[in-house]
Amino acid sequence: MILLASFVFLLNIPSPASSPDEKLFCGVCGQRNVLTAAYCFDCGTRLDRTALIARLETRIAASDSGIQSLRLTGEELAALIDARAEQKLLQLHKRGSAGRTTPLTETEKVLNIIAPSLVGILALILTAHIIF
Repeated sequence: MILLASFVFLLNIPSPASSPDEKLFCGVCGQRNVLTAAYCFDCGTRLDRTALIARLETRIAASDSGIQSLRLTGEELAALIDARAEQKLLQLHKRGSAGRTTPLTETEKVLNIIAPSLVGILALILTAHIIF
């Protein structure tokens, strides 16, 4: 799997950086896992990403308000994309005619996160293309 991410930041206002020590904790054994982990490295339990998604989406909401730009580390971005896709919180779609949404094939996935509420053309557009 190749992850190609293209970022267009037309507004670059400083925002608080995330903690480099932010980890995903296992609810069973307490092991600290990297944000992108789906399973605990110690006991193998499937990790609950609900709190992680809430934290990252709070930062996205703050960014979308136009007050701050969105700044995520590569690990946070990968975790958010994985978690949101896994829980089907993002609409996965293939470009169709007249804005029609078509389910993705197994070899084609496109995630689009657009923050359109920023003033005028000052918008944050994040597109990650996942190609198998």
